[in-house]
Order: sequence, then C-alpha cells, then structure tokens
Amino acid sequence: MAASGTGAGSAAQDVPKAKRVKPNVHGAAAEFVGTMVIALATSMIGGNGTPSWLNYAAPFVVGFLYLGLTAAFAHVSGGYFNPALLLVAKAFKRITPVDMVLFLVAQIAGAFVGVAIGAELVDVSLFNTVGYG
Repeated sequence: MAASGTGAGSAAQDVPKAKRVKPNVHGAAAEFVGTMVIALATSMIGGNGTPSWLNYAAPFVVGFLYLGLTAAFAHVSGGYFNPALLLVAKAFKRITPVDMVLFLVAQIAGAFVGVAIGAELVDVSLFNTVGYG
C-alpha cells in the first residue's frame, strides 16, 4: 500500500492548474442592452430629420439615459456602453482582454440592433438614415 501524499498522484497535485479566464457573459449582455437602448433613443430623437424641440433636448435626454443605464448596469459590466470608455478601462487594467473583446462585440451588435429598431419605429429607411438612399 502506498502512503497518502506519495506516489504518482502527488506530483500531479503539485503542478498548478493553468488559470482559465471566465468571460463575463452577463456583463456582455448588459453592454448589449445598454448600447442598444442608447442607440435606439439617439436614432429616434433625430431620426426623421424634421426640426423639433426634442432635437434641442437631445443631449440632456441621452445624458440622463447614460446616467440611468450606468446606475442600473455598473455592478454587472461596469456600464461602459462606449468603445472609447472600454479602451480606457482596459488601459487602466479594470477589465480582462477577453472581457474587452466580448464587450466590444456586444456594443457593436447592440448599436446596430438599436439603430435598426429605431429606423423601423420612426419609419425611415435604414439606408436613408445612413446616407445611401
């Protein structure tokens, strides 16, 4: 009988396991939803091209929207909702490279979905909004 702690099993226990990086999927979902809501609101405010009093209030609307979404999602993802803020967070080492890529993909996808929904709600062709029509 082999004594505990000796033999072939102990050598494998001494070797540290490779550190696996677990991606923050809940944070990516929060970044997707937050960016989608901001893109949706921004595209609906000035999406139809007609002057309105809401066009003058747009910075305040988007600012308060950022404030509310950051308060709601900061504990999940950090509430970046902007690739520039994401790069700053990576520069200060607040997020991992895996989370940065995951959040960036979620933000880009959320922006496209938000603008597409906004273009349909405002009844403007997406290509006219972008300038191809």
